[in-house]
Amino acid sequence: MKLNMTTRQIALTAILSAFTMVLALTPLGLIPINPVVNVTIIHIPVIIAAIVIGPVSGMIVGLVFGIFSVINATVNPALLSPVFLNPIVAVVPRVLIGLTTGYAYIAMTKISKKELSPLAVGMAASIGTLTNTVGVFAGIYLFYGSFVLEVTGVEVLPFLTTLFVTNSIPELIVGVILIVIIMKALSRTILRMFK
Repeated sequence: MKLNMTTRQIALTAILSAFTMVLALTPLGLIPINPVVNVTIIHIPVIIAAIVIGPVSGMIVGLVFGIFSVINATVNPALLSPVFLNPIVAVVPRVLIGLTTGYAYIAMTKISKKELSPLAVGMAASIGTLTNTVGVFAGIYLFYGSFVLEVTGVEVLPFLTTLFVTNSIPELIVGVILIVIIMKALSRTILRMFK
């Protein structure tokens, strides 16, 4: 894993981190699908950083996402906010988004033999989004089963299954579509800047 970044890459990582902060602290990070389901798009800058710059940049932006998840759980408490005070649930999966997305994109680019192809971007975005979902759900399942039952009245596994169907699947679809569109729109500029 290449750890050194150019000044341009550091600047873009900082910009994407700032976008992440804005999305995390405002309603801009949520897209209402229906009266009950809101889809988060806060992970999108993490995935873009991992694809455009690489896994290290994605992990840095993911760390910002995770830290602001903890801050948001503190400042705007909701029913399940205590879960997101745990860094294993709130931070680790967000850092791993950058790692898995970056390496998935590298592998898919080798297969497709084309940089920023919609297939490579879409697959990497899918893997990154699922990394977040699986990581957060695993943390909740392992550490907060009794808490979920206490506050919702539902066992943790049925609760997470329902949440996956109603929230995570729409989040995956919306996230992948938006990332592919954004990367397609920026592809010429990105290839000129970083290649």
